[in-house]
Amino acid sequence: MRALTSKNCPIMHDAGSSDGIKDGESSRTPSGRLSLHEHLEGDEVPQLLAALRQEMRSGLPVSLSAAEVKKVSTLALQVLVSAKAMAMHRNQPFTVEHPSPEFLRACTDTGLCEYLNVGEFVA
Repeated sequence: MRALTSKNCPIMHDAGSSDGIKDGESSRTPSGRLSLHEHLEGDEVPQLLAALRQEMRSGLPVSLSAAEVKKVSTLALQVLVSAKAMAMHRNQPFTVEHPSPEFLRACTDTGLCEYLNVGEFVA
């Protein structure tokens, strides 16, 4: 996997990208899936926001894997919910797939599972 926008960006492309784009520039893998870093908190949240904005400008579906997430702040979850709301407004598919137990716990604790369509939630 390589960084989407910088070495420390909280979104990584899935392995297998063969587009030849240099690190530091935006690109998509053939699957279009992006993986979230293990830690989504603190200084990484503004980078997450910037990376999501860049990806959403393409108009292509955004598919995020949360399988590797070990820590996620409430602010990072709010950024994801906001990005999903913007995608819905644009009729752009936006999914969070394979949420880790830690990601699910954070969503459950904050009541945001429903908004990100992850896990089981009580309506």
